Formats: sequence, C-alpha cells, structure tokens
Amino acid sequence: MQKEDVFKSILKGTAVLITGSGAHLDVKTPNNDDFPSGVNLAKQLYKLSNIDNPENPWDLQDAAETFQERFSAEDLVKEIRNQLRVGSIQKEHRELYSFKWQRVYTTNYDEVPLIATSKNGHSLALEPVTLKTPRRDNDLENNLCVYINGYIGRLTVQSLNDEFRLTGRSYLAADGLKESEWGSVFGEDLETADCIVIIGLSLAYDLDIKRFIFNKNVIEKTIFIESLNISSDKKRKLERMGSVEAIGMKAFVQELSEYQKKYRVTIDDKSYYCYKSFEIYEPKRPRKNATSFEVYDLFMSGQIKDSLWYRKNGKYSNLIFRQNLLDVIKCINEGVRVIYLHANLGNGKSLFIESLKHQLQNKGFKFFTLKEDYQGITAKDIRNIVNEPGSKIVIIENYYNFLSVIKQFGLYNMSGIQFVLSARTVLYDTRLCEVNDILKIGEGQSAIFNLNKLENREVYQIQTIINNNGLWGEKSNLSPSEKSKLLVGPKKGNRELQGIMLLLVNSTSMKKRIEQVVEEIKQLPGNYYDILILALLIKTMSLNISANDMGKILDIKVALDTHFVENPNVQEILEFSSGTAEFKLRSAITANAILQELDCNETIIKVLSKTAHYANYYAETEKYENILKNIISYSHVKTFLLKSSQREKFLLNYYNDLKELDYYKENSFYWLQYSIACTYVGRYDLAQTYLNSAYSWFRESERVVPFQLDTQQAKLYLLLIENGKTTDIKEKFLNAHALLMKPVISFKDNPAKQIVNFWSYTKSTVKNQMFTNGCGKEYCACCAEAYNKVQDYLRRVTEKREKSNFNELSKKLLKCSVKSDS
Repeated sequence: MQKEDVFKSILKGTAVLITGSGAHLDVKTPNNDDFPSGVNLAKQLYKLSNIDNPENPWDLQDAAETFQERFSAEDLVKEIRNQLRVGSIQKEHRELYSFKWQRVYTTNYDEVPLIATSKNGHSLALEPVTLKTPRRDNDLENNLCVYINGYIGRLTVQSLNDEFRLTGRSYLAADGLKESEWGSVFGEDLETADCIVIIGLSLAYDLDIKRFIFNKNVIEKTIFIESLNISSDKKRKLERMGSVEAIGMKAFVQELSEYQKKYRVTIDDKSYYCYKSFEIYEPKRPRKNATSFEVYDLFMSGQIKDSLWYRKNGKYSNLIFRQNLLDVIKCINEGVRVIYLHANLGNGKSLFIESLKHQLQNKGFKFFTLKEDYQGITAKDIRNIVNEPGSKIVIIENYYNFLSVIKQFGLYNMSGIQFVLSARTVLYDTRLCEVNDILKIGEGQSAIFNLNKLENREVYQIQTIINNNGLWGEKSNLSPSEKSKLLVGPKKGNRELQGIMLLLVNSTSMKKRIEQVVEEIKQLPGNYYDILILALLIKTMSLNISANDMGKILDIKVALDTHFVENPNVQEILEFSSGTAEFKLRSAITANAILQELDCNETIIKVLSKTAHYANYYAETEKYENILKNIISYSHVKTFLLKSSQREKFLLNYYNDLKELDYYKENSFYWLQYSIACTYVGRYDLAQTYLNSAYSWFRESERVVPFQLDTQQAKLYLLLIENGKTTDIKEKFLNAHALLMKPVISFKDNPAKQIVNFWSYTKSTVKNQMFTNGCGKEYCACCAEAYNKVQDYLRRVTEKREKSNFNELSKKLLKCSVKSDS
C-alpha cells in the first residue's frame, strides 16, 4: 500500500490503528524514567521475585505469575499499577491518537491513548473498553480504544484473572479476542477499513490478532510502522502479514501531520463518502444480448451478467418480465412506503429485485441494497442515506435477519425513503407487523406481493428463452404444447421457477455437471469438503454468513490455500479474484440439488454444529443470534432433508447435537423447533415432551404470549386425532380449538398461522372420529366458530392467492358446521 493512500485513509476516518508496547517506548514515568517495555517489565518482576537466571527472561506471563506466587495477587496488582504509571508522553503520541481513526486497538495496558486525547473539549477523546465490557447500543458511534489484554484503570484482584491478560493463568482463564463480542467488531473493522496501521507490535506472541490479520484481503491493506534499525529477519517475518515502513513512529506521525496540512478532504466531506454496508445501484446499459453460455450460468449458478438486461424493441430477450413488476412500480410511484416480496426457495426474489432496479434506473430513484450489516459502519451509512437528496429506495433481502438495521432507519425522518423487503414465503410474515411498527407504517402504506407463481404470459416467455438457448436437453423434441404442460403441470414445473429449474437440471447437461461436481467434491480432503458443504448450506438456508466468515467458523484460511483456491470444482461454488472468498454459486436450487446428491448428513451436522458454537460466542449481537435461530428453524432445516428413510435419524441427531449450547439450553424457540421436527417425522411422544420444555422456558407478559407454542400444540392435538394416535378424541379436539380461537394480542403474531390449522377440521378422519365418539354437536359448533374467525380474517386479506385459499376453507367449514351426522 502506498504511503499516500495510507494517509488519505487515516484522514478520511477509514483506517484502523493497532498499537503495541513499541509505540509507547518514549513515554516517561512520573520519575522521568523510561516507560517499561514488556521485556523490561518481565525482568523487573523476576528481579523482585529473586529469580536470577530465568530460562526466558522476556517471558512476562511467567514473570507475573511467579511474582504472584512469591507474594500475592494484591501485591501484583499494586506493582503493575506502579510500574505502568504514566508521567509524560511525547508530541507524536498526542498527534497519533488524535486522528479520527475508524477504531483504535491496543495490546498495551497503560493510559497513554487516553491521556493523549484528554485535553478539555477534545472532540476525539478516547473511551476505554476491554474484552469484558458489555456493548451498548451506541458504543460503536463513540471514539473507542479497545484494550485487548486489559486496561490498567480497571485492574483489580478479580480482573487480574478474569479480563487482565498478564499471568499465564489469566491467559488461560480469560476469554480471547475470538471469544469476545468485541472480536466480531475487530473482524469487521479489519474487513471494512481501507487501511490497518500497526505500530510497535511484532505479532510474535499476539496469536489472537495474527489469526484475524492472516487473510489476503487484510494483508494487502496492512502497514507496519517499525524503527529504522529493524532487523532484516524481523522485517522478513512481518512482510508475510503486510508492508513494512521502517521510519519510526515519530517520523511517520510528522509526515502524516505535514500531509494533513496539504490534503483538503476531511471526514466530513460527503462527496468522498464510500458506502460499505450498502451497495449503490449502477445503471445497466448493455449493448449486446446475452450468450447462451450466460443464460446457462443464470439457470445453473444464479450468476447475473449485465448482458441479460439487453432489450430489443423494449423487451428483454433472455429474462422474464414479471407482471408483478408493473404493480410494484405503481405502488412506488403512489408513495407506498414498504413493499414486501416473498417467494419460496429459488423462485426468483433476487432477480425480481434486479429487474425492478433496471426498470426504474432512469426514473430519478437512488437504490441502496444492504450487503452486510457491519456493526461499526452501518449506522454511518444509514445517516448518509437519510441525508442524500432525492427519492431513495432501500432494499433488504431476507429482512427478518436485519431488524436492527430497520430500527436504525426508524430513528430518522424518512421522507423520500421507500423500502423493498424480501423473504422466503414461510418466513416473510414473521416480523412483518414488527417492521410496520418500527417504521410507523399506517393503513395503505404497505403492500405484499407473492412471487411464487408464473402467469401464462411469463410461462410463455420462459419457454421461449429455453427454446432459443437450447436448454431443453433430452426434452428438445417435445411439441410446444407438451413443453408448456411440463412448465405448468402440478407435479412438474408447477408454474414456479424452482420447479422449472429442477426440470432443466434433470433433463440437460446441468445434471451431469452437478454429478461431476459432487464426485469431485467427495474426493476433497476433509477441511475443503467441510467448507464447500457449509457454503452450500448457507445458500440453501439463506444464512447471513459471508464467504470469509466460513473460514473463521471452521478455522481454515481458505483464500490463502492455493490448492483449494485453484481447484476447478471449488471454483464452481466460490471465487477468489478479489483476494478474498466470495460466493460464485448464487442459485439456492443448484446448491440444494448438490447437497441432496452428496448425501452427507454427518458432515451437515458437523459444520452446522461448528457454526452454532462459533455464533454462540457472539450471541449478544443480532447477526449471530439470528444465525443461531435460523440454523435450528425447522422451516430452514427441512430444505436440505435428504432421503426419507434418513429423516428421523438426521433430525434427532441434529437437534440433539446442539442442545448443550448455552444459547439453546433454556431457549423456548429451540425446544419448539425440536418439537416441530419430531412432529414432522411422526414422533408425537417426543414432540409433546419437547413442546412442554418450550412452554417451561417461555417468558410470558402482558404483550407477549406463547402464540407459536399454542398453535403448535393445537396442530399436534389434531394430528394425534387424524392419525389415530389418541383415544381422548373429544378432549384433544376441544383443547386444540380453544387454542386456535385465542385472540391475537401481539403485533408479532399472525392469525393466519392459527387459521391454516382449521383445514384439519374438514378432514374426514377427524370429522368421523368426532361423530363416532358422540361429539358431533361439539364438532359442528367448533366448525361454526372457526368459520366466523376465517370470515373475520378475510375482511383484512388483500393478497389474491391467500384470499382464494381461505375462501375455500371458509366454504368447507360452513358445510361442516351445518352437517349434523357423519
């Protein structure tokens, strides 16, 4: 990295500073003595402990522990406080810490960073935090100095073996950077910063930091500031981790200060603002039509090339124009504030959103699409989006993972901002009411669009695209009407992109390519195999995990392993052109197809268990808490369930493997999902046991009731009746009915989840058993009450397919309510 680029990054506030003991060598004690380095501190502690010839005189951990053993913990605390008292600091210290860094980290214990910025009214005064400091909501907006090994100002006998990493014992007992929630902040800072400046830190003993930095993308923007007389051996080792400037800290700060006088751009200059968490849409104006290879890549791996947006006579040549686009654009033009899009796995949500951007690219809208919720960056991005002039559309895919981002928008006046929020159909309404409440969305200010089914015109378009690009494979000789039937048939394409994709996969060379990739992946060594399985699961389950996060979760430096990076089958799923890992495979359908072919239950359990253990470290942050929820959510887990004969064994092993994690032990949601999974495989005995556990851990309040638990309990009662697994027909039916008729009192709960269970009432097996057991009168009365509840709900439904479905249910319930015999 060029020095000028380093200086610009620092002055724009996009550089991270990490300091070690070498940065504070010119500090003086109150007696005007030289400030002790780690080496000198170790020597002094050995001397005071009467250890004349220690095997390693530089071993501070052993020296501190020896002193504590010879005297006491109280004496060690007193001695360390005395040794690390700051008398005076140099000008370069004041200037270094007074720049607006993205974040400051130090492995030192002393107060030099705080003293350097402690002048009255100093706008950039640093606040100390340690790895044990709980994070507050607005902490990352403040100027923080993160003390990685502990802060002298908080050193006590208790913290000596808890957060102050000094003795060998404390290094073993205290949480390291990886285990702390500040570790996730540190990792994101390294990823999002334009530059990382490391001063006076050799990394020889700082393995925690070294593990974070040992990433090609981070190494390329890391610079070590070292003394003029650095040894060639030390320089050689440091250059593995970044570039080395052997000029000394004083000269570096002087040059930076001189550059600042000439450099006009400041951190407040909006024209230089670079969004990190959001992607800014760039208009697409392709001059050439997409090739058949590019269309094939779209179907096979979900890769969207600009050429796919080519239009001839105003019409796309190789993309479907979804009719819903016109309705969504109409809503946007009419000022609808929030638009919800939902579809099942692989049914085209992302492509629809890209089409929406393309349709509106010349209509005066600015699009901001959330890429990643970086804890220390997103708030700044949002503040800039709010202040941007003109009409803005914020797009958040899988929005239920990003409630904290939506809450940050909710803090501002959002005039001129509209939202497009997408999710899978099974999850889209789980947080819908909550979002409306956060954004203060009134009646008529939101709209919902179901993207699952293709209209006739859209089916014709996709049939034409497949024809023109020769993608029918072995079905090429079918007549146009036969092809059309394949695309719309209930057990074939089913008018869904997901079904059509599977048709193409099974009838073309795509299937052979998948089989080839599968066979090659199976031959990979264990670590490589695990990485690719996790990558496929992330796509299949829509987990908020980046390709780089995978390496941290599985403790593998994927982007630095040339054998892995250059493997052609790995390159089908991941790419490394930017120096860091990125997802190449974007198609959830293809990812799921590969997973099913691999037949790898044990590996799935292993990598998801490692993911859960990693996320458990940072469970207090929304991103990782959502990961912990999503990997146990049955609606996610069922997407990769393999052969039916293995489902029961897989599900029981999977949930059982996770139950000992701290986050799950007393978690009502975990036990509910375990119960749902057991219900699915017909283990109703276990389902009831785990549902009882879920109830026991549920915390009820005036506004929070066990809605999901009650709904699942009602479903379980009805399944027991339907499948002849109980003799208490009347009791269980009436109990189920009472639960389903409960009024919804929380905006988080969706009454449709209750109502869908009324379909069980209309099944002949349930009805016949009620009448056979002399409960016909009660059955009819319950059906009448259920009918009234459905009718009441229908008055508020606007979505066509949902309305049609519940109208049909309503008719059946009415019929059942007036039938007096079986």
